[in-house]
Amino acid sequence: MKMKLSARKSESQSPAVKYRGYWFWIDDADLKTKTEFRLVRTLWSISIAGAADHMSAPILILPVGN
Repeated sequence: MKMKLSARKSESQSPAVKYRGYWFWIDDADLKTKTEFRLVRTLWSISIAGAADHMSAPILILPVGN
């Protein structure tokens, strides 16, 4: 992983997060880490949407047996 850091945010880098006065971001050339980050972000979004939908969705019960 090619994590970068700076005291100032770089406008060309994405995603970036500020922590304890420094900006951290994934290097543009690190396609593996960027792909993994997108996957985690997508799964997180699905889980949040699924949790919200689960609360309001009807429960379907199917009889299982002999």
